[in-house]
Amino acid sequence: MQWRDRLWLEYRTPFLTAALDDVKVAYVEIVNPLLCRKIVQVVQTLPNDLITHKAIWEEVIREMFPGVPLAKCRSTQDVDDILDLPQSKQFLQENLNAVKDQSIFPDEFLQVFIDNLEIRDTKNKLVRKTKKMRWIMAIYDLVSDLQVEVPRIPLNHRRVALRAVLTIRMHKMLMKDAAIGRKLLRGG
Repeated sequence: MQWRDRLWLEYRTPFLTAALDDVKVAYVEIVNPLLCRKIVQVVQTLPNDLITHKAIWEEVIREMFPGVPLAKCRSTQDVDDILDLPQSKQFLQENLNAVKDQSIFPDEFLQVFIDNLEIRDTKNKLVRKTKKMRWIMAIYDLVSDLQVEVPRIPLNHRRVALRAVLTIRMHKMLMKDAAIGRKLLRGG
C-alpha cells in the first residue's frame, strides 16, 4: 500500500495529472490545496486502513456535507462499451470507407476492420490474414529477430478501427498544417 501511495505521489501526480492540466493551464491557474506539503506529510503518517479506498476522505466529506450521497461507481463509460454502440460502429465504418484509396493504410487493412466491426475479438483466421500483409510481416520479422515473445492476445477490431480513424484524421490535419506552413514560408 505504501508503494501504491509512493507511485501515486511521485509518478502519477506530476506526470499524468500535469499532462491533463496542460490543456487548462493557459487559461486558468491550477491550484490543488490537498497536495500541499503539510497535508501530504500528515496523510503519509496515517495508517493504511484510513487511506485505502479513501476512507478518511469519505469520513470528512460525510461530516461536512451530511445527506449528500457519494458515487458508488465510476461515472465514465468503458471504451469497449462505447465502441459496442451501433452509432459508434456506424461512425467507424463510415470513416474507414470514406478514406479508401486515399489513406496512409492499405485498403486491405481497412477492409479487415470494416468487415469485422461486429466481432469484438479475432479468431486465428483473421490474425493469419492480417499477418500476410508485408508491412505487418516486417514488424513481425523484426520482433522475431529480437527474440521477443509476443503474447497472443485477441485483437479488438473496434479499438484498432478507432485508432486507425484517429491516425488518419491526425495525418490529414498535420498535412494541412504543413501545407499552410509551406505556403507561409514561400510568402503566400
